[in-house]
Amino acid sequence: MRLFSYGTLQFPEVLLAVTGCHLEGDKAILDDYACYTVKGKVYPGITPERDASVEGVVYTGIGEVHFKKLDRFEGDLYERVRVCVTDTEGNPLQAWTYAIKDALRDQLTPAPWSKEDFEVEHLPAFLKQCRAEGRA
Repeated sequence: MRLFSYGTLQFPEVLLAVTGCHLEGDKAILDDYACYTVKGKVYPGITPERDASVEGVVYTGIGEVHFKKLDRFEGDLYERVRVCVTDTEGNPLQAWTYAIKDALRDQLTPAPWSKEDFEVEHLPAFLKQCRAEGRA
């Protein structure tokens, strides 16, 4: 199975800490969704939004055991949904992703989430927290 990640799981070290597996991902785009920062958090959430798009990474080879760990990591704010992403060669790929639940969209700020800012400002502490919470 495939996983489309647009947030913290784009970082292989976070994926490893959460699932216990190391996978190489390929760039992909998810159309008709937008990515915003979650209120009071350093991580993002996506929500359907017409004419928007989200850049991310698609991983192949995610098993059900890994998805159980990912479900626990994502928590009650997100739901796992099936989407169609486009790879860099223009091919459509079916994948799972985690989107903010419709009833919880008010938890998103209007501020777009920045992968680059997260990497510089928050990645080391976030990774340390993932490991400390035993999410792996």
